[in-house]
Amino acid sequence: MRYLMCCLLAMFAAPVVGATRVELHVGRVEGPGWQAQDLRADWQLGAAATARAARIEVQDPALPPIQARLDCARLLSREILACEGGKLSLHATPQATLQAPFTARLETLQRWQLDLGTSQLTLNYSRADGTLASEALHLQLSGHVSQAGAQHTAALSLSADRGQVYAEPIFIDFTLHPLQLDIGLHWRGPGTPIELETMTLVQRDVARASLHGQLSATQPLQQHRLQLQLDDAQLAPLIALYAKPLLAGTRADDLAATGRARLLASLTDAQLQNGELHLEQAHLDSTRLALQLQGLEGALHWRRDGTAPASALAWQRGQLFAIPLGAAELQLQLEAQGLRLLAPARLPVLDGALAVQTLALEGFDSDTLHADFDATLEPIDLTQLSRALGWPEFGGSLSGRIPGLHLRDRALSLDGALTATAFDGEITIDQLTVQDPLGVLPRIRAEVRLRRLDLAAITGAFSFGRITGRIDGDIKDLRILGWRPVAMNARLYSTPGDRGSRRISQRAIDNISAIGGGPSGLLSRGALSLFKEFAYARIGWSCVLDNGICRMDGIGPTEQGDGYVLVQGRLLPRIDVIGHTRDVSWNVFLQQLMSVRNTQGVTIDPP
Repeated sequence: MRYLMCCLLAMFAAPVVGATRVELHVGRVEGPGWQAQDLRADWQLGAAATARAARIEVQDPALPPIQARLDCARLLSREILACEGGKLSLHATPQATLQAPFTARLETLQRWQLDLGTSQLTLNYSRADGTLASEALHLQLSGHVSQAGAQHTAALSLSADRGQVYAEPIFIDFTLHPLQLDIGLHWRGPGTPIELETMTLVQRDVARASLHGQLSATQPLQQHRLQLQLDDAQLAPLIALYAKPLLAGTRADDLAATGRARLLASLTDAQLQNGELHLEQAHLDSTRLALQLQGLEGALHWRRDGTAPASALAWQRGQLFAIPLGAAELQLQLEAQGLRLLAPARLPVLDGALAVQTLALEGFDSDTLHADFDATLEPIDLTQLSRALGWPEFGGSLSGRIPGLHLRDRALSLDGALTATAFDGEITIDQLTVQDPLGVLPRIRAEVRLRRLDLAAITGAFSFGRITGRIDGDIKDLRILGWRPVAMNARLYSTPGDRGSRRISQRAIDNISAIGGGPSGLLSRGALSLFKEFAYARIGWSCVLDNGICRMDGIGPTEQGDGYVLVQGRLLPRIDVIGHTRDVSWNVFLQQLMSVRNTQGVTIDPP
């Protein structure tokens, strides 16, 4: 390239030594990675100057040959070299065309100025690997660049108002969202940093961003000190255009948002140092995350070093899975790699609430997330909760305590037992550990105790049939893989010492018999069909689950030893429900419970 520049400078400098006309023709000029063919230049004293290159090639198969033409309506060369009414034309049909009017002044190689008029550039480009492409992209560029000794300055304006661009994975249609970019900068010679006085980017209906600071002339993406400000950001197009493509393939790839945001950030050498995010009337929604928040307001402050100001985040209403959430506010301290709750928070849930005393997260920038959580669940109406989750409608309320939940080394554990009050009884989960809780196949171990649960409240929500009385249960050595039980030693039995009414309906008798492998439909015939309910003394069922097989048992063996008792009758007419099947596939057993059919009979053993 320097040979070509020397030839052109010699032509333009010729008037200084008294020449009245200069013509130049060069067959070919080569440089590292490029070559130019059939170069012609013509200048005549007092007339226009023209320079043409019939073909310029670079060693990139994606770039076509370029035709170039440089015209000066008037070339002055007495004391300085000046091109007035200049025009640069480049054609790489059909990929690119450039029409650039300009005026240039060259006093010395250290003192010059270039003023660009409104230049028109059209691009149709596609990289071979498909990661970068443009179609009918129309750009306009104007501004000036100058050098005075060691001082270089530039002020440029670029706009894109038509066409489309794909830069993997982001696609932008500038016809819908035109862009305006203004840059002002200066620097002092090779090796010195570039002072970015201002860079303002405005994308219609999306956001306005400004950037200023200092960056390296040779490695601007790796070495810089920059201040970023994002104003009046409209979350809906901002998320759709720039966030969703980056979230593709994650659980948040359907994230949608509305509202406004403002961002302030400091970056040093490609690392965020400080950040400040303000949200105004924002709405976030993700079906895959099962999360929705409306009326989101907040000011979040973060610092890499030192202590950031306190942050606050509030919302008017929301939904987690299908559970409605009420208005709440969180006072937070954002730290370099995590966050913690500064004050207890109450998160309304249906007619109750989750009262959070402790929340701390650490390890955001690593593969291992640490968490601490402590909360109390204030009573929630089970009927409302059941409706929200699409479950059968249970009666009663749900409340409980989550004591000291900790996430360490991809393992979740509790300081003590997790207790909950439901169905007018108590549920206790002890020795709970969850390996890889955020992974594809979390592994859960626990011991579960059920005490004095009201069977009427449980069975009243199902077509299984009605049972009254209280029931206890113990589930030992429970193992769950991917949210499916794979091992346990479970036992359900009537609460010892319970003096309440113990009644069981025909339908419940029939379905319990079917679970145990007995015949059905016997109660619907004969005199027993006149009785809708029967008294019972005890109910019992157990399952030892291993390798996909449930080994079932009941209260005890029958007198004949040919089965096991599931329901022990009491009073007349006395009905005993006998199970005959010992081993059953766990999957088949679950399917049978989920599709309880109409009862037609049971096995009846006389007293």
